[in-house]
Amino acid sequence: MVQWFELCYKASGGLDQLENMHESAVEWTTAYPNDAQAHFALAVSQATFERFNESEAALRRAIEIDRNDGEYWGLLGKCLATQEKYDEATKAFEIGQGAVQKREWSFYHRATLLTSAENWPGAMEFLTQAINIRNSFAEAYSQAAHVAIALNDESMASGFFHSAALHDDLAREMYFQDLGLFLTSYDVSTEYLAEMKRLQNKAPDDLNMLYLLGIANEVLDNPQLAEEIYREVVSKERTHKRAWIRLANLARKKRNQYGSLRAYRAVFDIYQKQNCENSACELPIAS
Repeated sequence: MVQWFELCYKASGGLDQLENMHESAVEWTTAYPNDAQAHFALAVSQATFERFNESEAALRRAIEIDRNDGEYWGLLGKCLATQEKYDEATKAFEIGQGAVQKREWSFYHRATLLTSAENWPGAMEFLTQAINIRNSFAEAYSQAAHVAIALNDESMASGFFHSAALHDDLAREMYFQDLGLFLTSYDVSTEYLAEMKRLQNKAPDDLNMLYLLGIANEVLDNPQLAEEIYREVVSKERTHKRAWIRLANLARKKRNQYGSLRAYRAVFDIYQKQNCENSACELPIAS
């Protein structure tokens, strides 16, 4: 079991930032009273101040919400043992050993807590540990990218954004857009476009990668080329809703009402067809 007291003290940057960390935890539990991780974060900050009875109460609330995280039980066992409640501590440790471990998320949420306190080195330490546990942790890569920006490490931020995009199919569009906005803000847009073209060439039959290349051109203020790419996507896959939506938005920006309505109608027809595909209705896709 990780020594959370020592780790939190080290990551917090010492006593001068522990109060900020604790205040953030209190705000978190107030805003999200049914979030087990919020109560666990509060328990960690209380334990760091050696307020073990208060930490115990916060941990019991976390466990009430989610009994299946072994770390909650492990820290509860430590708090109980510190208060010389050895029988209860033994039981907590035993339950914790059989519970599901979610260590990467625990590190991630601690990083969120430290980020809210603007303790960037401490947050990066926790995020690094989360990524080391699960190297496909897209959310951690994304947060690490923003922390790296705060630390003025452009190269590291770019790498983290890229890793986030490659490890999350569902959120890939958002992460690549974040990467593009970041790189263009540092005037390295040519690198961004080159990277997107490289990825698209690597998977020439992947329409989603072609679609992302369209987004790259939008980010780089090349709307005409972006529109051509989106049209290529929908010509190959008429039910690509996101490409139709992008086309609608581009048409709207050009005050092309007909083009915008036509694209939105295509999206509407796609949704309608999907909703009734198990029935007798058949709705044509707008041509």
